[in-house]
Amino acid sequence: MTSPHWEKFESLGEAKVRENLAHNRYGEDRKRAAEGWLDQLASARGDEFSREQIDIAREAAASARRAADEAKTANTIAKIALAIAAISAIAATVSIAA
Repeated sequence: MTSPHWEKFESLGEAKVRENLAHNRYGEDRKRAAEGWLDQLASARGDEFSREQIDIAREAAASARRAADEAKTANTIAKIALAIAAISAIAATVSIAA
């Protein structure tokens, strides 16, 4: 929903429009248009904020996946080291007994 007043609001900027509203410088029609314009600005900022939050969440999820993959690799290496240690312990026991 746009209004013929919105172009003027754009040229004035948000701060001036808010000031004009606060000082009752607009008639009823222009006041409603100004409030609608400010609502639209707030909504657009909210949409941008939401997009940024989604991007941050995606980056965090990708980092978590990488960390999980690295943890799996570390666990595999630890299992191999444990198997080697067990084999070495068995070999040492057999060598002592012989």
